[in-house]
Amino acid sequence: MFKVEEKATQVAGLGLVAASKARRGHADTVDQFRRAVTSVALNTAEGCKRVGGDRKHLLRVAMGSASEASVALQLLVLVGVVPAAQAAVIEAGLDEVRAMLYCLGKR
Repeated sequence: MFKVEEKATQVAGLGLVAASKARRGHADTVDQFRRAVTSVALNTAEGCKRVGGDRKHLLRVAMGSASEASVALQLLVLVGVVPAAQAAVIEAGLDEVRAMLYCLGKR
């Protein structure tokens, strides 16, 4: 498993735990965050196993999902669904994954 796959999976796990502890309300944003953070891990894993344009496309999709997850996470913090400290850890992980994906996409 590539390091980026491990990191993306770890961050997705942290995000899913945070989403699972969300109290009622804001279900659409919680669901969108859950899907975006899962997409980061899944598209990263698939992209790492592909070659050529297919690989770059999937890694770009994963980067886009990481950005989407970040915005959804920020919204969940703003409305008090996810604690800021927990979100900071997840966001740092998403930043690291984006940096790794960027480097992989340049190859």
